[in-house]
Amino acid sequence: MVSVQEIANLANVSQSTVSKVLNNYPDVSEKTRKKVLEIAKQLGYVPNASAISLVKKKSSIIGVIYEVTSGFGNLFFSAILESFRSNAENNGYTIILLSQNEEKKKEYWMHCVSHNIESVFIISTKDQSVIETELKNHGIATLTLDPLYASSSPISTDNFEAMLLSLHYLYDLGHRAIGFIQGSLHSYVGKERLNAYLHFVKEKNLPSLFIPHIDNALYSLQQGYDTTSTLLNQFDHLDAIACCSDVLAMGAIYCLQDRGYHVPNDISIMGFDDLRISEITRPRLSTIRQDSITIGKIACETLLSMNSSNQSVPPILIKASLVVRNSTKKKESSIISTLYEFQ
Repeated sequence: MVSVQEIANLANVSQSTVSKVLNNYPDVSEKTRKKVLEIAKQLGYVPNASAISLVKKKSSIIGVIYEVTSGFGNLFFSAILESFRSNAENNGYTIILLSQNEEKKKEYWMHCVSHNIESVFIISTKDQSVIETELKNHGIATLTLDPLYASSSPISTDNFEAMLLSLHYLYDLGHRAIGFIQGSLHSYVGKERLNAYLHFVKEKNLPSLFIPHIDNALYSLQQGYDTTSTLLNQFDHLDAIACCSDVLAMGAIYCLQDRGYHVPNDISIMGFDDLRISEITRPRLSTIRQDSITIGKIACETLLSMNSSNQSVPPILIKASLVVRNSTKKKESSIISTLYEFQ
């Protein structure tokens, strides 16, 4: 490994001058700076991250805690994490995935302290409040994606407004018997989407067509299938079904097709997420697009701007948008507005 001493010898300057150049200090002449950088490049010098963090009293590493049930199989969270990683790298940072080592009893905060990590991106974990408190108590700033419950620094899609967008779209298509397939009954996000549905049917004086006790916490294909089957058994008529995820919506479509229904001629289906696979389903899925690229970008920028563990940010809500494909259709027998304002 090339050392600072070797560069100093070839450049005929002191080690401290080389360190100033490599750490971008201003009190070095442009001629000397250029000479040192050229020699460092020729020798293939790679700065020592640990040494830099000691000098600057901070690292260029952001911790990420990722412990959702389906891990990296959760396509929505994976898309956000990829955007987050890309923006971190563009700002000269790297990310490190953190995990609790049950065997050695090494907690998250211990990982952070040992790597001199000052900020952590938490992605929807079951022990969210405990983790947040421990990290903050050890001087580590946190930002939580899709919190399971109230958080001091959360970032998420505006889930209440996004679900209303889905429901108003179905309503404007002429649908009045709108079923609902909820997600988790216990998470903040799941509750927001369910509350939007309950608010909507009350406002429009429509029947409430959902199964209150079903908890689709896995947001899985099978849960979408089974919940749709229960809806069909319990309610005499459905015009449409609004789902809390694209995967739940795909399960709904499979169930309807198995029961002899045509989507969308008989029943319209709306998803939520706009995963890439929603474009290749048959029919292609109308859905609500969560802006994973923007969420990842803003999450990264917010964490980089947080100066201490005591600093909190107000809830960051990202606007969703409507994506119309082939799983929804205007109800021909209804007289509805021909003008719909897409948001």
